[in-house]
Amino acid sequence: QLKTELAAEGTEVKVYLADAAAIEMDEDVDITGKKVAIIGGTNTAMTVKKAFQIDNDFALSNVKIDFSEQASYFVGFKNATEEVVKIGDVTFENIVAKNMKQSLFASKQKNYLMNNISITNSIVEMGASKQVIDLSSGSSAYNVNFENSTFYASVSHTTATYKSQGGQHIQELDPTGIQTFNLLNSTFYKLSYGKNFFELRSKGVSYQTYNLKNNIFVDCGKSGQVVVGVNHGQTSATPTWSVDKNVFNYDGSDTSEAEATKAGKDSKDKQIVQNSIAKVVTFKDAAKGDFTQSDVEVGDPRWKK
Repeated sequence: QLKTELAAEGTEVKVYLADAAAIEMDEDVDITGKKVAIIGGTNTAMTVKKAFQIDNDFALSNVKIDFSEQASYFVGFKNATEEVVKIGDVTFENIVAKNMKQSLFASKQKNYLMNNISITNSIVEMGASKQVIDLSSGSSAYNVNFENSTFYASVSHTTATYKSQGGQHIQELDPTGIQTFNLLNSTFYKLSYGKNFFELRSKGVSYQTYNLKNNIFVDCGKSGQVVVGVNHGQTSATPTWSVDKNVFNYDGSDTSEAEATKAGKDSKDKQIVQNSIAKVVTFKDAAKGDFTQSDVEVGDPRWKK
């Protein structure tokens, strides 16, 4: 049904999935040439092995997805292009992605420039040491948004959560472009352990902005280096920084002081890390994906007790 509806004529397609529908995606779905929105109903579920191949706007919402047999990235650009192709948004909204074996989004092509790539109001479980977003082969976005969501690993995760190293930076596609990373109101657990949280094509540059606000980071990146880790491990005053009211825990300890010390000051001689919450957070059952907590008022709002 899904593939048939996506093949409908026209350049903009919106598909509403039935309540309690169970969809198996065991072959690639080519939706190039179209702007596509797929909206799930109550308890809509997908079992995914292969990928949506896109070259334009894409939105998926309200779906629970089993990735335990995933053999490919889930969504990615298909067609090669020599010219820069500007598109709108790639959005994942209110999805539950379980046991991901590959990236949620990956670009295997250069020269696509998204306005936003966003994961919002969602739960993403990494079941393998893969990037959540992988742009290491090319393409970029003005805004990369992790908002009101939970991202966690149920296995050892020792790679970057977001990667563009080896790909393209924003000003290769737009010479005056500014790239903004928004990590807001989210819970991050055991991602990129012992590694840089992000691996970037460019780092420490004036055309990058980092907004990290109201998050919980537990056992993410290197100890005391989550903030510099989003800048590929580099302490730098050159980007625009807004880091406020976050929790930083590592191996059972509060590491907020170390985060502030490592990040240092911005170009206006202001401490980059502001108003961190010096608490150790206890989750109800993180091993089973239950991040209910009553220690702090930040993080993914769904878990506040």
